[in-house]
Amino acid sequence: MDRKQKEALVLALAEKGKTYREITNEAGVSPNTIKAVLNKAGLDETASISSRAFELYVQQKTPVEVAIALNLKAKETIDYYHGTLCFQIVLNLQIVFTFPSTFHLPPFR
Repeated sequence: MDRKQKEALVLALAEKGKTYREITNEAGVSPNTIKAVLNKAGLDETASISSRAFELYVQQKTPVEVAIALNLKAKETIDYYHGTLCFQIVLNLQIVFTFPSTFHLPPFR
């Protein structure tokens, strides 16, 4: 089994709710490898659901993909998506308002 196949197996087993020990036995990989694969996929169990949702949204995943990956209900998915959008807007506003004072926007007409 090559690396990509093992990663796919680790993800499949994790999505079935298998423990690290069970995944280690079935896939023949170390717990560190499992953690790395889950981190890469945004499924690390040690992170909160909101953190994992945010990470997936930042990776350009759709709300449907996030709901499936994290087993969320529609309301939760929308709430996390809204939170992510608000956070990104705040960051963009911060960038706009931190321009040097010598920078002047042209007047609106």
